[in-house]
Amino acid sequence: MNAWHLRDFAPQDLEDAVRLDERSSTTDEPPIFALADVVKALADRQPAVVAIADGHMSGGGRGWVVN
Repeated sequence: MNAWHLRDFAPQDLEDAVRLDERSSTTDEPPIFALADVVKALADRQPAVVAIADGHMSGGGRGWVVN
């Protein structure tokens, strides 16, 4: 298991987020949010974090960040 950490989303992360969504569409699980909704929220500068593992954006699990 790789160690991971959360950091604030940065605008330059958008392309990686879209690629991660493309890769995750090959699973049997439906996405939690539609890609269009995610892109809109990010463009509107809604609060967002990304999971980083081995220096790259990571996915593959579900989690909640609670303030």
